[in-house]
Amino acid sequence: MACNEVKIPRLISLPLGSIRPTGWLEDRANLALNGVTGHLDEYSSVHRNGWNIKNKNVEFGSKPDGTGWILEQSAYWLDGAIRLATIMQDSVLLKKVSIRLDEIIDGVLNGGETFIYWKSTDIVKDNEFNSWSHSHIARALLAYYQLTGENRILQALCKVYDSYPLSNFPSRFDKVSGFVNIDPMYQTYLFSGNKDVLVNIQNIVNSEAYKQQIRLWNNEKFPIGHAVVMYENIRIPLISYLISGDEEHFTATLGYFKMLEKEHLLPCGIASSEEWVAGIGSTRNIETCNVSCAPLSYQLAYEITGEGKYGDKIETIFFNAAPVAVSNDYKNVIYYQSLNKVQGVLPQRFPFSPSEAKENGVVQSPYMYRPKGHKVLCCVGNVTRALPNYIANMWMSTPERGLSALLYGPNKLNTIVGKNNVPIEIDTKTNYPFSDDILFEINPKESVVFPLNFRIPGWAKSYEIILNGEIIKTEIDKGFVTINKEWNKGDIVELKVKKELIIESGVETSYPDSLYFRSERENIGRKSLASLRNINNPYQVLFYGPLLFSYPIPEDSLNKQAENICWKYALDIKDLSRDVKVIENEMPDLWLWNANETPIQLEVKAKLIDWNPTECQPLPDNKIAQGEEQKITLIPYGCTHYRITMFPVCR
Repeated sequence: MACNEVKIPRLISLPLGSIRPTGWLEDRANLALNGVTGHLDEYSSVHRNGWNIKNKNVEFGSKPDGTGWILEQSAYWLDGAIRLATIMQDSVLLKKVSIRLDEIIDGVLNGGETFIYWKSTDIVKDNEFNSWSHSHIARALLAYYQLTGENRILQALCKVYDSYPLSNFPSRFDKVSGFVNIDPMYQTYLFSGNKDVLVNIQNIVNSEAYKQQIRLWNNEKFPIGHAVVMYENIRIPLISYLISGDEEHFTATLGYFKMLEKEHLLPCGIASSEEWVAGIGSTRNIETCNVSCAPLSYQLAYEITGEGKYGDKIETIFFNAAPVAVSNDYKNVIYYQSLNKVQGVLPQRFPFSPSEAKENGVVQSPYMYRPKGHKVLCCVGNVTRALPNYIANMWMSTPERGLSALLYGPNKLNTIVGKNNVPIEIDTKTNYPFSDDILFEINPKESVVFPLNFRIPGWAKSYEIILNGEIIKTEIDKGFVTINKEWNKGDIVELKVKKELIIESGVETSYPDSLYFRSERENIGRKSLASLRNINNPYQVLFYGPLLFSYPIPEDSLNKQAENICWKYALDIKDLSRDVKVIENEMPDLWLWNANETPIQLEVKAKLIDWNPTECQPLPDNKIAQGEEQKITLIPYGCTHYRITMFPVCR
């Protein structure tokens, strides 16, 4: 990569395919290949026909010329599919997706002006939605280039991006913007060293309009709007920081993160998004698109700062929100997830979403799991990115020619290290996050000196590093410990992290005081709740390590809760060591995030209370004094479809 003109991050991505999942993570990847990721084009004509000049079908939200929503929705899937196919070396999916991407590349090289090669540049210049979709297919092409190394892919990327028409950075996040093309433009520059692409980015980054938005963010004047638009845009100042070196760009994004986490972040790690950012609440929703979008923004901050806290944030999303977004077999997807979900009771209504369109005269609830998602097929396409993006970022290299273990789970890494680019394999054996132990078998082709960094999760009560059977003394710096030595074949590092029970207390809050929540359209079914001011209902949530825990409500089927189930509990925890018991079970041979065979359960003290939630009062407005003492069993949130997660609080 030609990086002389830009700042070098603390962490550097490895070539796609360097990391292969093993253990339960490999099982998860195989489920995705056999489910939505591998077969979405067979379920959905939108994903089958997108980015095809021959497509004349008018899909919902699309146009006869093949532009519109069909481009966005199919681009998401093509990006997730090519990444997972590359990681897993799945020849069937690789062939299927490669044919689609080759058509785009050939179209550009044979005269196309953008990746929407059958139209003129006006198609992105005059339509922000088409330009937004353009950025997402560009990411798929960048992944394809990493897979093949074919120069023609890079030629097509450079041809399009050396003069691509960028709009101004959006001052509002209510609509999509083509400005996010800066992300794949920057990656194109890194791979190619093409100065024209860099200059194109610099021209807009140095504009007064862009600098004005950076100043507003640094003065805590943040645009609040559609969460997908927000998550895709809030990392843009991080990219412009790498290009400009201006610290104000960097602090703009960090300030936005801080605001989100204070005012809108839900316990599973993502800001409320229904579809607009919506404050904190037990029945506020998360649009599934954000299961993929949110980690991308945290990931870039992780790479720039090298701070382990961003690994904690990404793991919180991946181990909690991501499993809930898809069914256990990876063949059904939900549009919205809610922390508290009791069929017919919580949430009582759902907010505006394009997925409300009727099918056969019946409104299709976005709280249902469905084989191809919902009427609007963004979420089912976008969720396919979450798994390969996590796997691809588990390890990164450092400017010192070393390696950093960023995200944990079973995997096998093959890369090069040291001044002489020595090939190395590291086999990570673990059931994390369901176990405390992570074992690294390190096998360089020959002895080599390099620093090896291990993230110590911020929630860890304590940790031990054992090198070849001996405990060694280490110090934590920015969330990491470093072992810098001559590594030899057969070296073993064991990382033992002691999970800690953590109970977090908070209050539900009002929706943001925004025009987005004053129209009828954006609040179908939720206007009464969205209009309330001074919401202040107390709640508690319980974590064990990175896992959020819920009271599971049994189900008769994926979209039907069992009847006559008691769920009206408040946590009554005064002393974690006394009132919570950790129960550890054997890890299943095939881990499906199944509620009936969870590796970890928590037996907790609670009270059965008089609780009759309504749409506008989903949690009691005060702490609970009376109730029948009970012991209840909680399981990881990611294993549930119906649940209570944000509990009422006992006095």
